[in-house]
Amino acid sequence: MRSGFFIKPYKVMSENGEKIVKKLPYNVKKRDVEVFRKLHEGYIKLLLEAGVMIPETTLDFKESEKGFTPVITQPAFREDELLDNIIYNASKKSVLNAYRKMLEANFKVINFNKKNLVKVGFDGTPRNLAWKGNKIYYFDTFPFFIKKEGETPRELIKGQVRKGLRFFSIFGFNKVSEQFFKPEKMIRAVFASSVKRRPEFKEDFKKITREVVEKHVEPSEVEKFLNFKRSLISRVVSKVRHS
Repeated sequence: MRSGFFIKPYKVMSENGEKIVKKLPYNVKKRDVEVFRKLHEGYIKLLLEAGVMIPETTLDFKESEKGFTPVITQPAFREDELLDNIIYNASKKSVLNAYRKMLEANFKVINFNKKNLVKVGFDGTPRNLAWKGNKIYYFDTFPFFIKKEGETPRELIKGQVRKGLRFFSIFGFNKVSEQFFKPEKMIRAVFASSVKRRPEFKEDFKKITREVVEKHVEPSEVEKFLNFKRSLISRVVSKVRHS
């Protein structure tokens, strides 16, 4: 299981089976630990309300002289359950089925955000998803992209965790976060990441994207979802987020 924003996951064995541990790459001050925990719990809660499946997730803090390091632990998925591996390696039928399920997972969040003042960000691309028991699971619970109507994610985060997340500012966080909140950019990211893995299915991906988009949006809105050229900032963000 891979992740981004400089997180290097590793596997450990426990009495309940294999776990994935993600040690976040910075320290939180003691005064911010509970705020951080509540933000993380709130992000998961919103995703669940949107209908997104999340594996059982725990957040702990490892204390050191430098502060408190957040550590996220989740059950490990098998390699053949990871969407990244499915898109890369499976048969055409399985790949296209998985691709459609990814789009539908993204639209769960898109439709949720349309109805709610508090918006939840979602990076529903292959490397953040798993397919188990005919269900799609999202395991990328950090960063916790949450914002209110009319509020930029950077303003929200800077106000809630004073210094813990300031490293985002080097990326121009407001611009970066657009692709996790703007519906058309979310869908384009799924398309682009899938084509990168299986370019031979590009036309099939386009066809399925149109079918799913037409199912969920007004006719006048369809074409903006189908502009498959990604901006330079989106490509850079993808490389940084998944490095």
